[in-house]
Amino acid sequence: LTACAHRSMISTQGSWKYVTETDTYQNKFISLRHEGSGVIAELHHYSIAQFTFRPGPNYRVNCLSETGDVVPFQLSFPTLERDLAKGKGKPVPPKLSFGNWDFVGLEDGGAVASNNSKFVKTSKYKEKEKAMKQQNLDAEGMELHFLPTGEIVWIASEAVGNVAVIIRPLQESETTTKEEALKLLGGDDDEEEED
Repeated sequence: LTACAHRSMISTQGSWKYVTETDTYQNKFISLRHEGSGVIAELHHYSIAQFTFRPGPNYRVNCLSETGDVVPFQLSFPTLERDLAKGKGKPVPPKLSFGNWDFVGLEDGGAVASNNSKFVKTSKYKEKEKAMKQQNLDAEGMELHFLPTGEIVWIASEAVGNVAVIIRPLQESETTTKEEALKLLGGDDDEEEED
């Protein structure tokens, strides 16, 4: 299907569903998919505020780094995306911990995730992973919002600064400021109250 055909088939409303998978090295992945738009996000259990995403079917997969850089990437488990598209996912519960990620499922079908930066040991390369942990930025203050409209809003950690990335269905991602992202989330109302 063409991008135009996909646009006519998507819905701007829906809930986020998830599935998980573990590879042969005991690395765990959680994939979330918006039912209405097909936007997908894949998070590794020990990542520090970074994740992989696709803004809709047949779009390029990208990785959003802990500093807010968006680069081409690939899904570790494309089968999870297919399972979610077939309706095999579960709603995000009110509380879900997954390695470094803590999720809160919302009544409107959305979810919010934060990252606690604790490094989860999964391989035999202890010294290398210890050095990686020291090099990674602290994720304190990082927020990842999965909106019921299919949008994903990533707000950088305090260590990274005034950066946010907005991922909209069937569009390229947009890098912006935290203030602009908060407006989208409804958390920053600049309008004056009327008497």
